[in-house]
Amino acid sequence: MRASLKFALTKFGEKRLVTITADDLQEMLLGIAGTRIRQLCFSNLKQIFRKAYLQGMIKRNPCEAVELQQHKSEKKHALTRLEESKFFPEVNGTKYELLFRLILATGLRIGEALALTRADIDFVNRTVTVSKDVVFLKGKRIEQACPKTDAANRTLPLPAELCANLEKIQRDELFPFTYNSIRLATSRISKKIGIKVSPHILRHTYATRLEEAGIPPKIKQYLLGHADMRMTVNNQY
Repeated sequence: MRASLKFALTKFGEKRLVTITADDLQEMLLGIAGTRIRQLCFSNLKQIFRKAYLQGMIKRNPCEAVELQQHKSEKKHALTRLEESKFFPEVNGTKYELLFRLILATGLRIGEALALTRADIDFVNRTVTVSKDVVFLKGKRIEQACPKTDAANRTLPLPAELCANLEKIQRDELFPFTYNSIRLATSRISKKIGIKVSPHILRHTYATRLEEAGIPPKIKQYLLGHADMRMTVNNQY
């Protein structure tokens, strides 16, 4: 028995694999303090659920919809202009289109974007104010008063067309989606076009465009909501 799986065994006990959801796994993994152990546990679980899926024991592998912070050593990736042109035709007209366009235009973290309400958008001055974050536990949406750090509280400019389209949304909660639904959507599109795309990659693409435009590091730090300049300089988005 692998030590890293003890957290899963404690959490789920005799629970059947088919009843374990991505939200269950997300909650359990977030409860593991050590990054290394968390990654090992997740890796082992992916093997277990993949085998169960291949054997027809489950219809969907819930690990595919689990979002974990990447290792710093993992190579960062930003979409090229050509890759952007292949990705967005696949989301045009879908319920996720404005969310993805917002992240690419502002570099918001996915939790920051999902927490937005109409009150956070200044439709006159065309800005968005980031002041909260959101997480999901057992499928329940939980808003947090503050994002990751104080530096994450910021006001960002919005492109005129994007702002106008956001104004057309009549509900107070702009993006009533879960991490899992977004992960599944981007996963399907990524497989279809042969390009890895995720909210994190869209954020990284935004940061790359800032660098290409020659935006000074200090301004880039503010726009990305980094507390430490080293995160900006070292491309830790």
